[in-house]
Amino acid sequence: MSQFEFFMIFFGLLLGMAVAELFVGFAQLLRAKVRPRWGLLTPLGSAILLIFVMMTFLDSWNKFQTVPLTLGSITLFCMVGIVYFVAAVVAFPRDAADWPDLDVYFLAHRRWIAGAPIAAGLILMVFEIPAVLGGATAARIAIYIFQNVVIFGLLTGVVLSNRRRLSAAMMAVLILFLYGIAGTFPLPWIS
Repeated sequence: MSQFEFFMIFFGLLLGMAVAELFVGFAQLLRAKVRPRWGLLTPLGSAILLIFVMMTFLDSWNKFQTVPLTLGSITLFCMVGIVYFVAAVVAFPRDAADWPDLDVYFLAHRRWIAGAPIAAGLILMVFEIPAVLGGATAARIAIYIFQNVVIFGLLTGVVLSNRRRLSAAMMAVLILFLYGIAGTFPLPWIS
C-alpha cells in the first residue's frame, strides 16, 4: 500500500462521513412528522457542500498524490474533513418542528454552511498552491486566481447576505460555475 492509498483511506472516510451526514439530514426531514417549508436556500446550500466534498475528493487524486505523509499534513487534511462534517451536520435542522421554514434555518446557519468551503479551501491551499502553480504558465496562474476569486467571492457573499433571493442567486451561480470549471460530462452518444 502506498502512502497516498493509506492517506486516502483516512481522508476518504472523513469526507464520506460528511456526505452520509448530508443525506441523513435530508432523509430525516423527509420523514419528519411536521414538514417544514423547503424554500431554496437549504437545498442549494447542501448541494454546494456536496459538490465541494466531491471536488475535494477528486482534487486529492488529481493534485495531492505527492503530498508527504506526515503528522502535519494529516492534521491539515483531518481539519478539512472535520470542517465539512460539521457543516454537513449543521446543514439540516435536527428537529423540523423547530424550523418551519428552511430558508430561515439556512440564514441562521449560513456562516457554518457556506463558510465551510471557505475554511477548507484556505487549508487546502497550503498543498494546492505548490502542486498547481509549480512551474505553471502565467495564463494558468491567472485562471487559478480568477477561479478562486469567483468561488471565494460568491461564498463570502452568501456568508454575509441575509437576503433570500440574493443568497439563492449567488449559490445557483456558484453551482453553475463549479460545474463549468470542474464538471466534465462524457457524452458517449456524441462522437
